[in-house]
Amino acid sequence: MPKGLTVVLNRPGKPFALETLPTPEIEPGGILIRNTTAAICGSDLHYWRNDGDYKGPDLRRVPSHEFTGVVHSPGRGVETDSLRRPLREGDRVAFPFFNACNRCYWCVRGEHHACPHRQRRSMQFNLDQYLYCDGGYADYYYLPPGHYDFTGPDVLPDEAIPP
Repeated sequence: MPKGLTVVLNRPGKPFALETLPTPEIEPGGILIRNTTAAICGSDLHYWRNDGDYKGPDLRRVPSHEFTGVVHSPGRGVETDSLRRPLREGDRVAFPFFNACNRCYWCVRGEHHACPHRQRRSMQFNLDQYLYCDGGYADYYYLPPGHYDFTGPDVLPDEAIPP
């Protein structure tokens, strides 16, 4: 598996750190994305400015949840995107950053953004618990099995793709 540069927020208001970390193992049905573009969201600023008045230990988190990239390595069994269009290494993709459970009331209604169980590993755990290059401000992001992904039209620039 490749390694990638990862931006790490250790302490609010302090400069970000850079670490080279391995990427997660690709499970059947998963996809390793090579990130190409990331946006700065208001929540990134809230974390960095410490609007929540955090006083605990180092956060060691990978910021950003608005980004896009290209398929670096599709896992076994991945041949199409979520609309059943062919998906190959090098294809640009857009995807929701959080993984919905696909089982709760909101998911069944198609309102995945409201899933109370949605998560992403790089926010569930800090880098002391999940030591991987996996996030928006990193070279790579891992889409686990069951995740939605959509090929991006070539007519759009990368800057127009992040959700």
